[in-house]
Amino acid sequence: MIWDDWLGEIGAEATGQQLATTGLKVKEAGALAEGLQQVLVVRNQDQIEKLLERYLQDKDAPGKKPFTRAQVEAAMDVFDRYRKYGEDSEIFRHFGDPRDYWVRSSRDRENRVYPSKPLVGYLLKKTELNGGWGQKADAAARLHNSGFIIVDQADEPVQAPERYEHLISGADRIRLCALNYFIEPAREKRLKTVTIHAGDMASAMGLKNAFPNICQTLGGEKLQQLAQVPPPTISAPNPSSSTTFTYQLGSKSEADTMDQASTTISASATNLILYGPPGTGKTFTTAAEAVRLCAEPVPQDRAELMAVYQRLVAAGRIEFVTFHQSMSYEDFVEGRQPMTGADGDGEAESAGFRLETVHGIFRRIAKRAETSRGRSSGDDTIRLEGRQVFKMSIGEANNPEDAHLFEEAIEDGYTLLGFDDIDWSDEKYANREAIFEACKNHRDGGGDIDARSGWVQMPFRFRNWVRQGDIVIVSKGNQQFRAIGEFVGDYEFKPRPEGGYAHRRAVRWLWVDRDGVPVSEIYSRGFMQQSIYLLYDSELNIPALERYMNSQRSDGGGEPRGGPAW
Repeated sequence: MIWDDWLGEIGAEATGQQLATTGLKVKEAGALAEGLQQVLVVRNQDQIEKLLERYLQDKDAPGKKPFTRAQVEAAMDVFDRYRKYGEDSEIFRHFGDPRDYWVRSSRDRENRVYPSKPLVGYLLKKTELNGGWGQKADAAARLHNSGFIIVDQADEPVQAPERYEHLISGADRIRLCALNYFIEPAREKRLKTVTIHAGDMASAMGLKNAFPNICQTLGGEKLQQLAQVPPPTISAPNPSSSTTFTYQLGSKSEADTMDQASTTISASATNLILYGPPGTGKTFTTAAEAVRLCAEPVPQDRAELMAVYQRLVAAGRIEFVTFHQSMSYEDFVEGRQPMTGADGDGEAESAGFRLETVHGIFRRIAKRAETSRGRSSGDDTIRLEGRQVFKMSIGEANNPEDAHLFEEAIEDGYTLLGFDDIDWSDEKYANREAIFEACKNHRDGGGDIDARSGWVQMPFRFRNWVRQGDIVIVSKGNQQFRAIGEFVGDYEFKPRPEGGYAHRRAVRWLWVDRDGVPVSEIYSRGFMQQSIYLLYDSELNIPALERYMNSQRSDGGGEPRGGPAW
């Protein structure tokens, strides 16, 4: 109640002290601290009538109604301009950043978390108000009751205290949040349908063990009436975290089904435990949840779902782990394992073995997510079909003196090959014998060089086997790779002042990780110690390699829509 505005009109007196005389106690007196009551001293019947009349006039005033989504989002727009240009500072400058109460926007914004008090202050044209939810008029309480999600500065949902009866809760709140964060954003984008996942609804609102209530509310008539939509299509099992509710929004020809992730802030990760006797759908639900977490459409047909699931497993985006007695820390995280052979590209085979750190399942999938900064699927995805795949070395990976070669190649967009500084551009070198003769002449007779030696084979492959559009995988030793690219140029001879590595081809680098990733991610065997050779198609994990090829693309892709799941 805004009592200060009434006193002059009514002629009553207000005090914060308990009086011995007869008075009218009024709750929700915002001028006093939480838990106290302001006393309005009413001396005659006329003042009581004026009080009731003024109350009836004021209770439906704009400041007393819940804010609409359009009002709150407009206030966020103004606050953005204040931060950037200082506009509307006469309101906003009175408020600092809150400690506890922020509000999450329902639109796609660079920063979707806003301080609650400045927004409410702007909407009410006030520079002083409380920020919490102890009173119905407080900033967080107003936004909460308007169907907005109150969060902390890190965008973690803040749960409203159950002791406050003036705060909406349960089904009422779920309906408003579904409308504000899912249905209305879809309408703004002129989309035909919107699908709400019960698990995402719970995560976005910070609700735990609430799937029966969420599913009942999302499928209920009251939400249909509030949002003006027909009954939704509901997936099985219901209720469950994987239950989906698809609402028809309109018939715009250009509209398409809205992806959940495009209209709501990604909520914090949760652990999901499914339990029940055999035949109750645990496997199906697990596969559906994993596919959904990868931001892929979830088919309702079991066979179609498992086909999508297996494709994502092959691509390395899903790992299925069975925790049993024989699984160790080394299997799941990392461990030291014996390795034989050489550990570099240019070294000879060595006797004995050495210990190397090998990533387990968790480290491998975390590494995939870490190095996947773009989109890995779409209409313009780069595919391997019709392309050859070459392994190449650029210098010796473990030789610090060669480190600059790799950096230079990545920076300038080409790959390099060593061996003799002979220009192979002439058409006659399309013949292997011509390269062999040139190598012999370059060495005054050739010594022990023959047509099978690397001095002949490597330049011949690099000049004659590679086609534009083929794929190159750069090794880091025999057990890792550190770059993937697409050949986009013909052979060039570019001699260097210091000699060596004069042969190059232009490359569009698709993926780079200087730390290196195990070759087992994309190939079923370790690399050979040859500077360039063709990899066997039958040994390639094509879905996984295609995922790496596309996962760091930035040409219009932006952030990834879905990462690995396990």
